[in-house]
Amino acid sequence: MKASDLFVKCLELEGIEYIFGMPGEENADFMMSLEKFEKIQFILCRHEQGAAFMAEIYKLNETPIVTIPIYINRPASYCGVSVSYNYLNRHRLL
Repeated sequence: MKASDLFVKCLELEGIEYIFGMPGEENADFMMSLEKFEKIQFILCRHEQGAAFMAEIYKLNETPIVTIPIYINRPASYCGVSVSYNYLNRHRLL
């Protein structure tokens, strides 16, 4: 079992149903592990900021925890507005 398989299994146990983000070479192992587990659905987005807001809206309507993958080669500030919104409103974000 790879570390990415274990990580996806932990996400499943936490009740994660959807992951919003963009696939890339930085998270290729994670994406391949995600295909093995059918309980979590990956929602493809065109931009990290859009993914963060999509996750926020989904969280407000359905689930207590959402996840947003942030990648190494892109600035984390892309998600800054929505992450700070989640923090100020005390929403759970992984």
